[in-house]
Amino acid sequence: MSVPTTRKIDRARFKSPFKITCPLCNPHQVHQTKKGIHFLKTTQPNNLPKAEKMPPKKQRRKKREPRLHKLANKLTEILIYFMVIFSPWAFGTTESWSIWTINITAYTLGILLVAKWVIRWKTRYIHLKSNNAKIKSNAINYQIGLIYKICNLLVVIFMLLLLGYILTSAVNARASFNLNTLEYTYFEITNKNLPHSFNANGTWFVFWQYLGLVILFWSIRDWLTRNAGSENSDIINSRLKKLLYLICLNGAVLALEGIIQRAYYNDYNGELLFLIEPIINKGKISQFGPFAYRSNAASYFNLIWPLGIGLFFQLSQENMNYLKGRIGKGPELILIPCIILTMSAPIISSSRGGSLVMIGLLIITAVLIFFVKTRLKFVNITILITIISALSAGYFLGWENIEPRFAM
Repeated sequence: MSVPTTRKIDRARFKSPFKITCPLCNPHQVHQTKKGIHFLKTTQPNNLPKAEKMPPKKQRRKKREPRLHKLANKLTEILIYFMVIFSPWAFGTTESWSIWTINITAYTLGILLVAKWVIRWKTRYIHLKSNNAKIKSNAINYQIGLIYKICNLLVVIFMLLLLGYILTSAVNARASFNLNTLEYTYFEITNKNLPHSFNANGTWFVFWQYLGLVILFWSIRDWLTRNAGSENSDIINSRLKKLLYLICLNGAVLALEGIIQRAYYNDYNGELLFLIEPIINKGKISQFGPFAYRSNAASYFNLIWPLGIGLFFQLSQENMNYLKGRIGKGPELILIPCIILTMSAPIISSSRGGSLVMIGLLIITAVLIFFVKTRLKFVNITILITIISALSAGYFLGWENIEPRFAM
């Protein structure tokens, strides 16, 4: 059984309406006439290989990204960058207005994610690189793809269980707490066998926060994995590279502002971002930058500087091994001052716990760099000099304030 495909042929090209000659003819093409109009009928036998057969139109997948899908990805990128920059500068996202700003932004990302799913389903758009990567990985090692799917499934199950637990506690709350009067209002209809809370309003607030975090995780994951970058798996994702650059630069500016703020105010007062005096922790020794408490600032910076070291190491290897360049030819050198500022910030902030965590992370980072096999000795030396510079800056700018706290 053959599948005919009809194509119109220009009548002026032929000498006779009944005797047709065509340079395009092959063993699978025959000419037919219908009401004096010439048509070219292409037959496709069933014994052709499967790869040579044209799939039905409804089953074809688009390789070109639809415009709406591209627009949704661009909006997703803008919102992710906004959250990265806004969250630490908005006083660590500890105020109600800043928390709800981040929550609403995360819910908007969720709407864009659902919209992209619908566009892919309607247009049958499939990312060409991701499809090739799956085929290649399955051909090399099927178990890797299976582990990847199992891990994704476990993450989904864990997140649903966590949200379900918080939601059940909020719906099945036994009481509501009034912060102004410091009184509990108890509810009669509750199930003691199910998870429950004694602060219904607070539990609902936590549920909306965790829901935003879950949506943010899957939105960023979808945005990163749908990147049309290089097919070389050893080269970092271009979108991930931009995101890490933004995190490091934003953290460096934040650390610099905190150092200037610490040096500007005297020992008895201080204002967050030179704007607001907090109700508690009014002394400059307890604050750092936009964070009302120094330990929160130290925890934030301890999340950034290891990313900066890893990104610098990766980009240096890419320049030497794949891009046939040299160290310093790319923008990775801008990461060195970012690493110095963010690594010294936990010590300058006078946080004992943050400083100890920084030292522990530094030991782990040094061990990992030592065991990584690389021919780029200059990169290891550069990272070592950067670490020494950061520790020196922390000692000269912050040891005077943190030394008495260790003696307590």
